[in-house]
Amino acid sequence: MGFVTWGSGSVADASASTSKFFDGSDIDDVKNAELTATLKQADTTTDPEKRKESYSKALRQIADQAYWVPLWTYTTNYVMAKDLNFTPTPDEFVRFYDMSWN
Repeated sequence: MGFVTWGSGSVADASASTSKFFDGSDIDDVKNAELTATLKQADTTTDPEKRKESYSKALRQIADQAYWVPLWTYTTNYVMAKDLNFTPTPDEFVRFYDMSWN
């Protein structure tokens, strides 16, 4: 069992994390060849309908087998004001101590 989070660099796509953990590598605890093949198919096609179909199949299998059980949602909060000196970071961590007022 593991309790992890994954920063996807603000990429809101299933390919940004799912395939990394079910790729047959050393960090793949499941090593399900069918699932890995489905994700590889989803990762390598540019056809939106085929991607949706393949990722849906993979995510359904992950959920049905309880390979992943989402327990919480991580949120990122930003502040915006013309008088605020703030630049969002690629790692999505908000460092309030780096902010200042102009």
